[in-house]
Amino acid sequence: MQRNQIAEFIADHGFEVIHEETDVGISGLVESRPGLNRLLKEWIQNPDAPAFEYLILNDITRWGRFQSMNIIAHYEYLCKLYGKKIIYVSRGALVESQRFVSHPLITTDRHRPNDCIRHWRNRLSQRIVQSLISSIS
Repeated sequence: MQRNQIAEFIADHGFEVIHEETDVGISGLVESRPGLNRLLKEWIQNPDAPAFEYLILNDITRWGRFQSMNIIAHYEYLCKLYGKKIIYVSRGALVESQRFVSHPLITTDRHRPNDCIRHWRNRLSQRIVQSLISSIS
């Protein structure tokens, strides 16, 4: 589903994909994931990597599901530092200069990504509690 959303966004906006990284089957709760590490080291921070302008993610939680927004802010900062713009497809959000810019597809509410992560954590907690209750019954 995420790949379909990204593929549709790319097709609708005329982007060309030059590389893709995924961490299939690895929890977003794990900070050190091979695909994420390759993306950062071999593409974002590597001056010899092929030139590209945008990093397209389905949503902000694709960086990981961390308890601290500082980790996500760090990844966003690295992208900014190395001249890469981030597009969050599910929110229609382009991150530029650590703020959301005005665009018909872009939210201007900076707290939306925080709300997205908070909502996901709450849903996960509810599922875990429900699972525990079910296994006790």
